[in-house]
Amino acid sequence: MTGRLGTIRSASLFAWNSTTSTWDRLPETPNVASAGTQIEASVSASFLGPVFNPRTVFAMSDWSRTWDLTDVPVRSNAPALTGAPGPLHAVTPDEISATLLVNTPAIDGRCTSSPGEYLGGSIGVNANLQFFVGRRDDTQFVYVCIQVTADLTGSKSDWGEVIFDTLHNGGTAPQTDDRLFYVFGNGDNVLKSWRGNGASWDPICPACDVGNQGASRFSTTEFYEFKIRYTDVWGTLTPVDNQTAGFAIIAFNNPLVLYTWGGPAVNENVPNTWGHLFYPIPEFPTPALAVVAVVVIPLVQRLRRRAVARVAESRDQDTPRPKVFPSATHGDRTEVAKPGLTRQT
Repeated sequence: MTGRLGTIRSASLFAWNSTTSTWDRLPETPNVASAGTQIEASVSASFLGPVFNPRTVFAMSDWSRTWDLTDVPVRSNAPALTGAPGPLHAVTPDEISATLLVNTPAIDGRCTSSPGEYLGGSIGVNANLQFFVGRRDDTQFVYVCIQVTADLTGSKSDWGEVIFDTLHNGGTAPQTDDRLFYVFGNGDNVLKSWRGNGASWDPICPACDVGNQGASRFSTTEFYEFKIRYTDVWGTLTPVDNQTAGFAIIAFNNPLVLYTWGGPAVNENVPNTWGHLFYPIPEFPTPALAVVAVVVIPLVQRLRRRAVARVAESRDQDTPRPKVFPSATHGDRTEVAKPGLTRQT
């Protein structure tokens, strides 16, 4: 279970796989309720299976954002949840939700290629950059469009990147579930994809979705736009309500200036310094309701006007009807030095 500020954001069940020595995530979810400092949860009997004198261990995080583990009194067949306490994100993480988009953005480095391109999306902003982020459940892609407001000079040595911790398991180095995507500045449209290897980044990602895209454009400031599949964001095509991914943005302004979003000290090589991207499932389909509000209300108004007009005609054929007014340079890219691997074509 994960949560924040008294709200449960996600709950999942895992079963130990003795063949692969890993925890397998199951499609079933537990029943969970919380009240203040108390949490109650239950699972089906089929999930537990036959049991005899079972033992239990609890692991949880406190407000210091570190893991607290109960002691494991007796060894079991599965490994104990041991390990040094450590955060799963920045100490004060930046957080944002990938809300449902009404339209499907075109990946061209323009956040307003068409009216309402990112309508329905969420907006993040700090002193150096601002961005839209949203999702399309029909195609299962997340869209991010970044404007680096502090970068006033275009350069093909600039670059912008988005980083995802798909399992939200943090760590002090990129793991195999971590993804990094970037494009160079000033007109690049070739997305580069990296995958963690447990110690650093591999500049390849064979498992990344082939439909991922990225593009940049300079127009007064530098823009970067990305389209990334759910599997490279949350690790699945079917995230649960409020499922969390580690998330950060880094923009490089040549020479040697980094602008970031995600936490107070974002480091692409340390997932523990990244922020959060949530997958919220709305209680009501907001985009659909918005369309109904736009279409139905004028229709009701027209019907009401016609009814009033008919009443006026029946009472006095000579009564005048009121008037109804309408409401008011490409070139060769150079290598870019930065912490971690060198960005190169």
